[in-house]
Amino acid sequence: MTAAGSRGRIRVAVLMGGPSGEREVSLRSGRAVIAALDPRLYEVLPLEMARDGRLLRGGPPDAGGAPAGESAPAADPGPGTGLAAAAAASLARHFPGGREVDLVFLALHGRFGEDGTVQGLLEAAGIPYTGSGVAASALAMDKDRAKALVARAGVRVARGRAVEAPEWARDPEGVLASLGRHPGFPAFVKPSGGGSSIGAGPAADGVELAERLREVFSLGEGAALVEERIAGTEVSCAVLGNRGGRPRTLPVVEIVPRGRPFFDYRAKYDAASCDEICPARIPPEAAARVAEAAEAAHAALGCDGMSRSDFILRGEGLEPVFLETNTIPGMTENSLCPRAARAAGLSFGDLLGILAEMALERFAPGRGAAA
Repeated sequence: MTAAGSRGRIRVAVLMGGPSGEREVSLRSGRAVIAALDPRLYEVLPLEMARDGRLLRGGPPDAGGAPAGESAPAADPGPGTGLAAAAAASLARHFPGGREVDLVFLALHGRFGEDGTVQGLLEAAGIPYTGSGVAASALAMDKDRAKALVARAGVRVARGRAVEAPEWARDPEGVLASLGRHPGFPAFVKPSGGGSSIGAGPAADGVELAERLREVFSLGEGAALVEERIAGTEVSCAVLGNRGGRPRTLPVVEIVPRGRPFFDYRAKYDAASCDEICPARIPPEAAARVAEAAEAAHAALGCDGMSRSDFILRGEGLEPVFLETNTIPGMTENSLCPRAARAAGLSFGDLLGILAEMALERFAPGRGAAA
């Protein structure tokens, strides 16, 4: 048991919800985490971040904690979707009755929860939390910069470039002409800073490319990433480990959408729309290359805790081509990382315990908080 646990059960605040487009997925992750944390080891406080940034102690009605209709505000940061540092300090510093929290388990996805913002507030408040630190979270969320770092680590990445919203607004015809030359068609478009494939999709020609770019920018995104569309098998690989330690990869998951053109939002969260096969149906040497590339991405971005990197296996040689890294992947029972953990002999509760232990280890006295 950890030092925190030597005083009794480890007090964990599970933070979920938030203002991003991935809010509903986050709530599902949070509920699953709450249900799976071992009550013999952890005392759990559900915390929901509302769309306007308010924090509700007790979480959603079906997340445990306060009964339906009795969730009480834990902090009120005022209007907007921001969260003041004072609110961060009060959000998880105390359980009801004034007992201190040992750890925040982050089940937030997308902007504000996965981009380093909440991580920075928790660091300022001196509250340990699961997952990567501020810098790694921000880098992984910026898909274009993440690709550059991963490429420098020797991993092949998809050809393409980011298009900034002002550039598109100023000269859409020029942007389309440039993208037609590089990366060319077919292309794939996604928000440079979003997740869960919201706003993402293929473009066969300039007309579809313009439609995709308009869709991304209509979501309020500051940049879109336009890449070559690579034919091949899509796979995902999770890595466990803090910086400076020995990383552990989980079995590779193969992703096969059913009747969908790609692994879109519906395919990710509707079991009937996708087959997620683990271990992946690829030769052992190909799985080893994927694992090596996922470890390289984890290290290049400076990730802690768990990351999940996605790849396309190109050509007969099944060469892994890096797509992106997620620092807070989905954490429902049927999400990719828990599925891979089961294939490795770890229950969902085991996986959560490992993440909690790594977080407490990272913030242990003398080690310093993650950057």
